[in-house]
Formats: sequence, structure tokens, C-alpha cells
Amino acid sequence: MAAITPVSPFTSAVPGTSVVTSAFTPAAGDLLVVAVFARRTAANGALVGSTGLTFTRIARNLVGGENGFYLFVANALATNVSQTLTFTCSGDSATNFYVKICRVAGMTKTALAAVRQFAFGEGEEDDTLDATLGAAVLTGNPIMAFAAVDDSPTGLSEPSGFSAIEETEILAATLSAAFAFADSGITDTTIAFGDTVSNDAGMYAVELDASATAGGRTFAACAS
Repeated sequence: MAAITPVSPFTSAVPGTSVVTSAFTPAAGDLLVVAVFARRTAANGALVGSTGLTFTRIARNLVGGENGFYLFVANALATNVSQTLTFTCSGDSATNFYVKICRVAGMTKTALAAVRQFAFGEGEEDDTLDATLGAAVLTGNPIMAFAAVDDSPTGLSEPSGFSAIEETEILAATLSAAFAFADSGITDTTIAFGDTVSNDAGMYAVELDASATAGGRTFAACAS
């Protein structure tokens, strides 16, 4: 069974068109799934690892019309060495960065083949923040939920059946992120964080394909 190990979130308040994360060491064979939130940039965004690991950007959406929210999956399984990731938003500098790395053990697929489905959802003041997938999640697959809220704290709680929420302040009293996951046992189509948001917010729900055989993928309500 696939198992998710979250890496401690990385944040930076240094403006620029690139940011390098803190070093981390995955286990050999981990699949890396990464969410990036970059304030005040609409750039396409790209991600690369210090070991030469490359990533496919599977989604880019704007939260509040001006903040880039990105989802990446590695094109190969990781090696067991200390490494960093570099996110770039060439041509459009960001003011703040948040990078959430997830190590997923037990995966055989990489890149888009590793993703069964994902969806993006948005919310405004007093809205429930949710994302509706194209099909029910398969109970044996791991799933992750990433959120960014134009407020701090987010005021959210984890989706039903997920791990306890991890909340990260990106900019004091102004911007924050939330993350939760489940290794298995989720069969919902709509993934919703608990409680409501107090300002503009966005989220991704991404289900991985932990099977050893090829399968269909459903990508719902996501820009590229």
C-alpha cells in the first residue's frame, strides 16, 4: 500500500523569480508530489531538483486572481540522498513562497501516470472550501488536499477521514496554507475542508494511482 510522508513545509518572504527549498532526504523509490503557492505572480512556474530530478506541472491556477497555486509530480522516483527543490516563476516575481513536499512510498508510476485524478476548487468569505473530482476516490489510493487562504490562520479543519490538518503561516496575519492527507479509506467525490474560509482561497485534491496497472485519469476544473 502506498504511504504518504509529508516533508516540513518551506516558506520564504524573499521576493524573486525563484526559490530554493531547505534540504530533505527522501527514501529510495519515493514519488515526490509538490504544491507551491507563490504570492503576486501569474507565471507558469517550473520545478526541478538538485539531483537532476524533473517534474511535470499538472496544474496552475490563480487564487484571488493574482496568486499562483501550482501542483507538480516527479517524472522519476527519488534517490536516497539529501536534496533541494527549486521553483521558478520566470518573468513575474513573487513576493512570498510556500512549498509543500510529499514523499509517497509504494508507488510504481511517475509523472501524469501516477495521478488518477485531481481537481481545483475556490472559495470566498464564508464559503466551504472544496474540490469535486470526476469520480469517487478508490479506497486503496492515497489522496492529498492542499489549500491556500488569503488570511491567517486559515480557519480550516481537515476533510473527513484525513490526517489532522497542518497549517502554515506564509505571511503574518495575511496569508496561510493548510494540508491534510489519507493513505487509504477515502471514497468521496467531493473533498471538503471543514469550516469556512474568511477570504479568497483555493485548494487542490489529488488522488494518486497506487495500482500496478495503467488506468484512466480524470482532471476536473483545473487550469494548466
